[in-house]
Amino acid sequence: MAQFFLQIGSCPVSSATVMEEERYAEALDTLVVACVDIAVLHKKSILLGRRSRYPYPDWWILGGRIFRGEFFEDSARRILRREGNLVIEDKARFRRIGLANFLWKERAQLPAENGSQQISITMLVKVDDGEVSQIEPDDEYTEFRWVPVRDIKDGEFHEYVKECAASVEYLDLEK
Repeated sequence: MAQFFLQIGSCPVSSATVMEEERYAEALDTLVVACVDIAVLHKKSILLGRRSRYPYPDWWILGGRIFRGEFFEDSARRILRREGNLVIEDKARFRRIGLANFLWKERAQLPAENGSQQISITMLVKVDDGEVSQIEPDDEYTEFRWVPVRDIKDGEFHEYVKECAASVEYLDLEK
């Protein structure tokens, strides 16, 4: 079966990229959030961050919401800059490798037990030694760790993180 990822058109990027917490919580009760997650790959290892907040406060790949007017690669570049201090100018370096639909039982916003739903486009970007030296976690993460792809697949990680690792290994992108 053939797969495709299509991005068409344009609209202005919203200057109101962040909603106040109460309004955002109300929106989460009704809407599905669109996100981009990024598997950052270096020498057969993926960058994982230990998240400090919901919906999944554990080891995860970097990611966040898509803002109105952004294409997937634009979101990925913004998120890497904000969450990891990593600047990648060339959008062509990003490759789409997956799609996930998350139904979270809890969320950071009150009431937490209302949960949320998120659709996430999974991107891959390979980085070199110089870029690795720039990477630093923001306050969303307590630490970063480079974990070999095989260790992720065989380890105690969320099913989604394991699927990301399996996709990277399957595509054999390090050769």
